[in-house]
Amino acid sequence: MKDTFPMKNAAWRLVAAAILSAWAVPAHAYLDPGTGSMLIQGLIGAIAMVSVTLKLYWHKIKAAFGGEVSDADEADEIAAESVAEDLNGERRSEPGETLSKD
Repeated sequence: MKDTFPMKNAAWRLVAAAILSAWAVPAHAYLDPGTGSMLIQGLIGAIAMVSVTLKLYWHKIKAAFGGEVSDADEADEIAAESVAEDLNGERRSEPGETLSKD
């Protein structure tokens, strides 16, 4: 049966959290200033990682959500076809050479 009072569940969780925090035992741990700077460094690194990843894949993310296909997407497709041709062993022309189609 569906619970018709969703706040009732939240109230019980709040009461349980209050009771459990009343019995908190000291950890006897020491966090020096280096720990704080290490946490800040990790946060800055995570933000940098996310921003670089978004920058690298932005056009693909934009296309996935219905954005316009850009020139970068077309260049990626051409490069992917070129790599696929190389892997399949098809002959490619040298610079300045033209291939005749038989």
